[in-house]
Amino acid sequence: MELILVGDGPYLNELKESMAGMPCIFTGYQEGEALSAIYAGCDLFAFPSATDTFGNVVLEAQASGFRSS
Repeated sequence: MELILVGDGPYLNELKESMAGMPCIFTGYQEGEALSAIYAGCDLFAFPSATDTFGNVVLEAQASGFRSS
C-alpha cells in the first residue's frame, strides 16, 4: 500500500521531509486525464485545505469515479 499525494503548496517540502522513508509518492501538480485516473484509482480522498472555501476538487474527484462512503 502506498500513499499518493497530488498537488503542490507551501508545505510540500516539509511534508516530503516528514514522510521520508515511508511508502509515499508525491506526483506534484496534475490535471486532465492524468488527474482523473489518479482519483479513480484511489481508495481514499482527503481534502485538507484550511483556506479553500468551496473545494471544486471534491466535485472533480467524484466526477472521476471516486465515490465517498
